[in-house]
Amino acid sequence: MNNANEPAQAIANLTNLNRYGADWSDADLTDANLSGADLTRADLSHADLTSGKLSGADLTCADLTAAKLAGADLPYANLTGTNLAGADLSDALLPGADLTSANLTNADLASADGAGADLSHAYLPHAKLAGADLPDADLTDANLAGADLAHAKMSSARLAAANLTDADLTGADFTDAKLPHANLNCANLTDANLPSANLSCADLSKAILYRADLTYASLARTNLRAATLNDADLQNASLRNALLRGAQLNDATLIEADLTKADLRGAYLLSANLRRADAAHADLSYARLDDADLRQADLRGANLHNADLRDANLRGANLRNANLRGANLRNANLQGADLSNLDCASIDARQALLNAGATVIPPSNAADDAAVADPPPF
Repeated sequence: MNNANEPAQAIANLTNLNRYGADWSDADLTDANLSGADLTRADLSHADLTSGKLSGADLTCADLTAAKLAGADLPYANLTGTNLAGADLSDALLPGADLTSANLTNADLASADGAGADLSHAYLPHAKLAGADLPDADLTDANLAGADLAHAKMSSARLAAANLTDADLTGADFTDAKLPHANLNCANLTDANLPSANLSCADLSKAILYRADLTYASLARTNLRAATLNDADLQNASLRNALLRGAQLNDATLIEADLTKADLRGAYLLSANLRRADAAHADLSYARLDDADLRQADLRGANLHNADLRDANLRGANLRNANLRGANLRNANLQGADLSNLDCASIDARQALLNAGATVIPPSNAADDAAVADPPPF
């Protein structure tokens, strides 16, 4: 029987019960067994389902506003379109659960287990997901603006086009995660693990990636303008055509990274390790590369106009056709570097180390060389 206005009561075993549209608001269902129950469109707002058993339950479009579900067992439950705003799901078990388009605004999912859960198009602004276990979860187009995901486990999770603006991702694990076109503007990714993550075309402008692990990550065409990547590990990362204008990469590791055609105008790379990096045709004008390690780096056709390369190590680097107009190379090591067809008007190379191993061939007509216009001040 389907009683929509059934009074709230403590119920122990309601397995496979059909209560479509039932009104159990404020009900005490602590430890209740509702496995397989049909609670579609039921009103469970403010209900206490602490440690409840809801495995395989159908809660489609149910109202669970501010409900207590701490430690609840919800594997493979259907929560499509469910309203869980302000609900307590801390330590809940949600593996394989369907939360498509669910409203989890300000919900508490701290330390919840949502492995393989479907949270695509879910609404999670300011949700608490600290320490949550969400490997292989689908968060495509989910709204996680301002959410707390500190130390969350998100390996192989799918977050394409997700909104993570201002989210706290400190120490989170995104190994092999898919985040193309995601919005991580101003997000905090300090100490985050993102090896082999796909962040292509994502927005990481003004994001904090201090000490982040981005080894082998894909950041092609990613917006990292004014991002903080000091001490980050970007070894073998792909940053082709990435926007890094004004970004901070001091002491960052970029060994064998692909920076082809990247925009690094005014970027800070003091003491960065770019050994064997590919920065061909990259724009490094006005960049700070003091004491940077650029040994055997590929800088063919790169724009280093007014770049600061004091004390930089460019031993064996390829600077063929590079623009070094106005660059500061004081005390730089250019031994064995290829400086063929170099545009080096107004260069300051005082005390630079340059021996017979270097190849220096001036451009045939420097005045006719294509010059890159000065960028605006940084």
